Amino acid sequence: VAGAVLEGVTGFAESDVLQFKATITDTSGNATTGTVSDTTLTVDQTASLVTGVTSSKLDGTYKANDVIPVIVFFDNKVFVTGSPFITLETGVDDDDVIYSSGTGTVALKFNYTVSSGDTASDLAYKSVNSLNLNGGTISDIAGNPSNLTLFSPGDSGSLSYAKDLNVDTTAPTISTSSIASDNATVTLAKTGDTVTLTIATN
Repeated sequence: VAGAVLEGVTGFAESDVLQFKATITDTSGNATTGTVSDTTLTVDQTASLVTGVTSSKLDGTYKANDVIPVIVFFDNKVFVTGSPFITLETGVDDDDVIYSSGTGTVALKFNYTVSSGDTASDLAYKSVNSLNLNGGTISDIAGNPSNLTLFSPGDSGSLSYAKDLNVDTTAPTISTSSIASDNATVTLAKTGDTVTLTIATN
């Protein structure tokens, strides 16, 4: 029957392959010999898992307006709807970085644009629960919702373990400066004297 829905099919294990044979009986009691389906169904009830978080940026220090891609890897291809985000530890105000690209692959990218006032000595997400659906979905090809638990910050598999990304948006300031010559009177200089300029910054 075209469009028929199977309900209550139980007793199958993960990765079992199902093939159906249908026998149709009319009102007079005549039955078909049974036709085996041309297609098969594979049982998949296992959620995809996060296998690690990293960045394509080189280790180093980044300033305001720099873009740092944060990449979350899964063990299977995942599909995204809506605008999930990952929360990064960036000082006084944490940044919720919206999903950018990667649906249909094992790698989801979140592009973090460094904002004025952000700071981090080793950029990390906030916690194991920092990947937030934000009303969207992240699921595998079968539709199983993905397990979004991240590795603890600093542990193997985490962003701060994989990369050494520093964020510094504070401009340097001059705390002291002085100028002197090697003249007998240090505030004077004649031809041939050496003048030294000393500047101390924060």
